Amino acid sequence: MRSEATAFLQALPPGQRTRVVVPASARRTAVWFFTPAERDGLPLVDMDPADQQRALRLLRSGLSEAGYSLATYIMGLENYLAYEEGWMDLYPGRPGHGRSRDPLLYYVKIYGDPASREWGWQFAGHHLVVHAFVENGTVVSATPHFIGVNPAVAPSLGRNRFQPLRGEEEIAIELLDTFTDQQRSDAVFDTIAPADILQGNRPLVDDRALPDPPADLYPATADRADVLDFLAQLGLSGHMATVADPSGGLVEFSRSAPSQRGLAVATLAPAGQQLVAELLQHYVLRFPADIHRDVFGWQAGDALPADLRFAWAGSTQNGVGRYYCFDSAAISIEFDNTQNAANHIHSALRSRRTDFATDVLRAHYFSEHPESMENK
Repeated sequence: MRSEATAFLQALPPGQRTRVVVPASARRTAVWFFTPAERDGLPLVDMDPADQQRALRLLRSGLSEAGYSLATYIMGLENYLAYEEGWMDLYPGRPGHGRSRDPLLYYVKIYGDPASREWGWQFAGHHLVVHAFVENGTVVSATPHFIGVNPAVAPSLGRNRFQPLRGEEEIAIELLDTFTDQQRSDAVFDTIAPADILQGNRPLVDDRALPDPPADLYPATADRADVLDFLAQLGLSGHMATVADPSGGLVEFSRSAPSQRGLAVATLAPAGQQLVAELLQHYVLRFPADIHRDVFGWQAGDALPADLRFAWAGSTQNGVGRYYCFDSAAISIEFDNTQNAANHIHSALRSRRTDFATDVLRAHYFSEHPESMENK
């Protein structure tokens, strides 16, 4: 990973290098966006082909082979989405670009110097956000991580199927079908799915979060009028109204303690726990195997986290919105399929301890300011 980042930076012209590199400390107030808009960093479209490939090699270094395949599918899907949405030309924050969906509008940002003890990087654009933060040569954080797919199921020929998050959706439905009546009652907090993932693009997990208004998910550098115009062209007025008026079940859920939400996975029968393990693998196996346990606290073959809980809202019927989440002291996973007649998925994997390497930063702060430990 370090060699890929170094090769990428060394090949860039000086003017572009300054657009890529930010101080390592910037991750303390880091922001991230999964919406299509101009943001900090250098987009692939502004690089020459050789540098684009170097950027993709950096992305590959932070993902498993299957994870990289998924990421590049998401990027390529922008070309089909452009057609499905009627070839729109507005890209918020990038006037005159000429297309609203562009597989080259993915941005690279590097935190600090790859030769230093602490550094990291972000590769981000529409429906794809990948992070890696490194300390002493070891990846200590790979979150926030976001994958979205629109359309979730794209047209295909014959028996072929373009549905990259099929497992993340279908296994959860199978899991729900294994529940007893009481378990289903505990797990399902609403018959209506939230309009979007609850955490949105918050830098750290907020246990009382509700979905943000869509316009708030765009960088402040993007003109607000352009963003609202863009959302209107996408026909999201109904979606925005749903966000503005969350259901009572969702509000009650957001006010509850994560340790009490939904169903304790430990109470499931072995068949249900096996499905949970399979479902978790669909998230964790996006990353190289050597970071699973250290970064996420779990890897395939381990016992499930004792405090892991599962919650669901919405329907299991095709074309009707659904949402689920997993929570433990270590991780938060969200999955939402509500937009585009429930053919538009958002999924996010978060670490409660190490998003943006926050745990590492706290440790360093306390080592320099031991008096701060008195009230911690």
